Amino acid sequence: MLNQQGLLALSNAHLDPRTTNPEFFRKHGFVSYLGLPLIAQGESLGVLSFYTTEEHRFGPEEINFLNTLVSGTAMPIYNSRLYEETRNQAAALERSNRIKDEFLGVMSHELRTPLNVIMNYAEAMKMGAFGNISSEQERGTVKILSQAGHLLRLINGILEITKIESGSVILHKEQFDLSAFITETRSDYMMPMEKKLTINWNYPADLPAIVSDRMKLKQIITNLIDNAIKFTDDGSVTVSFQLINQNHTLEIRVTDTGPGIPEDLLPLIFDKFRQIDSTTTRHFSGAGLGLYIVKVFAGLLEGSIEATSKLGEGSVFAVRVSTNLGAAPKDEPRHSAADARIMNFAED
Repeated sequence: MLNQQGLLALSNAHLDPRTTNPEFFRKHGFVSYLGLPLIAQGESLGVLSFYTTEEHRFGPEEINFLNTLVSGTAMPIYNSRLYEETRNQAAALERSNRIKDEFLGVMSHELRTPLNVIMNYAEAMKMGAFGNISSEQERGTVKILSQAGHLLRLINGILEITKIESGSVILHKEQFDLSAFITETRSDYMMPMEKKLTINWNYPADLPAIVSDRMKLKQIITNLIDNAIKFTDDGSVTVSFQLINQNHTLEIRVTDTGPGIPEDLLPLIFDKFRQIDSTTTRHFSGAGLGLYIVKVFAGLLEGSIEATSKLGEGSVFAVRVSTNLGAAPKDEPRHSAADARIMNFAED
């Protein structure tokens, strides 16, 4: 009955050949009809129809008046429908993200169990628990341990990301001896590396106890050291600790002699799933989660992170965190991403 590109006016629908359903008019006692299209943003939303029970010829002034009313009605209808579609899409996306996070969380837990068994058996073989092994076999077990450890770090990173994205990251505040903590972390890097690389540790001997999240602080340090080792083929990685701001802040610096980072890429290195070379054929492995986790955890620990770099000379990552997270209750949930602060500076 209506051309969607324009209006349709029928003074007598019973006689007009353009009437597509004359039975409807006879059944309800309608005679005349005016149909005005609802159009907004170039999209047809439907038709606003007017009926009369007596024959009536719709004049130009009457049509213009009603068309003005229709024009004012079309945009609110369009906005309402757009809002509903947007809300449905947001709900669908939220459900999808929740399913994704749950899947990644479950898979990360499930993958860690057999991987830990592989690492334990490899370590036992290396130590001769199943009998003497040759030097070549020992090198093979070291390789298994190295690659399994790399895979375990990737899985743990994905698990942390799912917690961060779901807002379920929890702070476990405790007081612990900083010197003993550094010694424990340092022992994780006592094994010989395949690269011609030395790790130097600089910190005062009389560091006091601090209040922080021990595991998150360790992951910050570990991620920074592992990142420096990955991108440094030879030379050194230096890890330094000092207390600043009247001992209220712990500063951790990880300095490497790697290739450096271009100045225009410095603001991007803390993004999730980001590497300097993001192509599928990049030289360095990894999911690009380490520095993102460092950024988020630094924010959770009431701190910040800075990155400085010079091409051909290396990079410096400096993290500053509070040495006393305050009197907030233990295991207090903290929403991570909004608290993280990043500052990137390129050396002259």
